[in-house]
Amino acid sequence: MRDRVFRSVRLQGTTLRQGDVLSRPIDELLITARTANILKAESIYTIGDLIDHSENQLLKTPNMGRKTLNEIKEVLAAIDIELKGNGEVS
Repeated sequence: MRDRVFRSVRLQGTTLRQGDVLSRPIDELLITARTANILKAESIYTIGDLIDHSENQLLKTPNMGRKTLNEIKEVLAAIDIELKGNGEVS
């Protein structure tokens, strides 16, 4: 499943370390261009940048709705990563 979450650079037969995954650009995730543009407008460029945000923080982002948030959560879940807990402050 992990190989299907990223657009490019598939490392077959290799386990990606979490640090490697977190440094990957969001453009490599299988998210829509609209979602990627919303994230970039908020200076979110890597998976690591993305998971520093909670669901509540992302929902306050202009043009980010529940459907877009669910898209992000699904693609992160496929690589066993979650957004920051809603009680945490960045």
